[in-house]
Amino acid sequence: MNIKTYLIVFTVLIFGGCNCSTSNFKKDQIIDASTRQEIKTLNDQLFEGVTEDSLAMVQSLMSPGLLEKFGNDSNKIINLISSREIENYSILDEYYVQASATKIMIT
Repeated sequence: MNIKTYLIVFTVLIFGGCNCSTSNFKKDQIIDASTRQEIKTLNDQLFEGVTEDSLAMVQSLMSPGLLEKFGNDSNKIINLISSREIENYSILDEYYVQASATKIMIT
């Protein structure tokens, strides 16, 4: 597996821990500029934490439920990914979902 595959899996693990409904779904350019900037900031923090092998930085972006489930085991994934050189990344697609209810799985 290459580095991009590991990063995709890790990102899915982080954002897959959310339990929400799909009341408001937006993709790519439909997402308003301020929300896209917030997403970019979070992506940058995630990649910085991974490339610097900083478990604390990555865990600060994880949901409480995901932290409870994976805890320090997420360090294994971060160590595996951070052993690679990542100079930049590109976004293929962006998605933004606002939930109207809690504790509902989004697929």
